[in-house]
Amino acid sequence: MKRTNDNRNKGRGSLFRPLAIFFAVLIGAVAVYAVVRVLMLAAADDFNFGQETLSRLLFELIPPVLAVLIAVIGAAILLRVGVSRPVRKLTRAMGKFTENVAAGAKTEEVPARGSLMALSGEISRQSEKTLQLLEDARKLVAAETEERVRLSIARSVLRSAVPERLAFDALNYGVAGRSELSRSVGADFFDAFAIDPARIFLAVGDVWGEGLPAAMLASRIKSELRASVFAGKSLSEALIALNRSIYGNAEDLFATAFIAVFYPETGELHFANAGHPAPVFVGGFAGFLRMRAGLPLGAYEDFTPEEFIFPLHAGQGLVLYSDGVTSARNPKQGAFGFNRLLDAAKELFVSPLGAEYVAEELVTTVKNFSGTDADLAVLALYYPNGLQRRFRADYADTVTMRDLLLEWLGGDPRRKKILLVCEEIFGNIVSQSGANYIHLNCSREEGTLILRFTDDGKPFDPLSDKPSYALGEGGTGMSLVRSIGGDVYYRTQGNLNVLTMRLPVIQGF
Repeated sequence: MKRTNDNRNKGRGSLFRPLAIFFAVLIGAVAVYAVVRVLMLAAADDFNFGQETLSRLLFELIPPVLAVLIAVIGAAILLRVGVSRPVRKLTRAMGKFTENVAAGAKTEEVPARGSLMALSGEISRQSEKTLQLLEDARKLVAAETEERVRLSIARSVLRSAVPERLAFDALNYGVAGRSELSRSVGADFFDAFAIDPARIFLAVGDVWGEGLPAAMLASRIKSELRASVFAGKSLSEALIALNRSIYGNAEDLFATAFIAVFYPETGELHFANAGHPAPVFVGGFAGFLRMRAGLPLGAYEDFTPEEFIFPLHAGQGLVLYSDGVTSARNPKQGAFGFNRLLDAAKELFVSPLGAEYVAEELVTTVKNFSGTDADLAVLALYYPNGLQRRFRADYADTVTMRDLLLEWLGGDPRRKKILLVCEEIFGNIVSQSGANYIHLNCSREEGTLILRFTDDGKPFDPLSDKPSYALGEGGTGMSLVRSIGGDVYYRTQGNLNVLTMRLPVIQGF
């Protein structure tokens, strides 16, 4: 207690001395200023030292002196409270720490809780943790950014090789493809193009991997297959060359692929397979094409795929798909699987609306099942019985429809009346239904000429609603149909309107 009081008295003495010196200097400065100022005033001719002069000196001296005093007193208080006390506490803590170390105490227990040293140590430890967290966060953000960039590049690479949609058709075939990419960017792909007017190349495949390496390999496979086909190689030779090219790739990736060439004039489908799931055949009955699966590409150096021929007939088709279709998962129902794929394909081919409709609807079905994004590719081939064509619901497409019908009807003596009816139906769909597209299907079945219009506009019955179609009782269109011995039927199927005309076939045409 005595040492503490001595320290306090010592501290007060050390503070009193500079203050005394300061006040002495201040008083001296004031006195000097007063003397100099009186001498300056005395130099004036009318100088008279009195109360007025004294008041003037005091007015000049008191404000600055008070300001200086207030500033000094404030500085002294701040010095004592803000600096002197913490320094004394730190000095006492260091003294105690030194005494304890000399006495053999554990150093980590020396600074008492609440002391400045303990607080300083805790702040230091927390700062180190914060810096480490910031560094970890920076590395994580950098890694995530790099991964996003890689996935973005992968998406661009795959999209440049595999379009989201592809569709083309003619009077005697229709082909359409559809692909989906997930956030992780798998490498499911398809390809379809006309080698020449008599041959159509088809391919669908899947690289076993994700991201940029898989996307680049998928693009490479598609490019090399095209090169082999245009070089005149057979399907088996094309797969052998491709396997030789990608075997032992740096990323150690494999791929599966189903490739085929379709001959529209004969309906023959030549195909070869490299470890890919069998396509779905639809027409009369539905099932998976029987074939050997074969080995995946890039897995083995020795690779000898077989080539097969399958005949397609009018009204039949194929659905080629990647394993992203069958492996798409629903948390409650498991994988989409082969049975659901078969059922969906059968339903889509019940009333054929062309390959584009099949591809679009199948992808939509799979997405609705899984409820999440998925990597998948679908390629549909439809070998129609007659004419299949999808048009925009636009008056400008009437001319295209007319030209196709003239080609398909040939020398049928009723062709002018049939064209008039079809043009009237087409125009009414455009003006009344609000449809986006109109699908035309013309076929010959067992002595009957069938013309079927399907659209996605608002539902209505043209046989009872004269403002929608002039095909009701007494309408011009219906009169034309009756004059050539035909019948008209209407129904809705899901969100589609289907108008069908049936006319007797004239022998010889």
